[in-house]
Amino acid sequence: MIPFDKGAHAGMSGSFVHMDFPDADDPELVYLDTPAGDLFLEPEPELRRCKSMFEHLQACRGRGRPSGRCAGT
Repeated sequence: MIPFDKGAHAGMSGSFVHMDFPDADDPELVYLDTPAGDLFLEPEPELRRCKSMFEHLQACRGRGRPSGRCAGT
């Protein structure tokens, strides 16, 4: 959860779930639940984008970032 006082952040567009599986035959993917339906993303650029967004959200939450607003970072 991102505190309200942190301002706008990358997660405001909606939630996502990053899935990585121990079996090499199961691909790493990102799941999005959208009003248009469920999406499963597998391309590497999309996985990198979501991982980067997750790291940004962790920083906004206070892990790895001492304080400040989240917008524009």
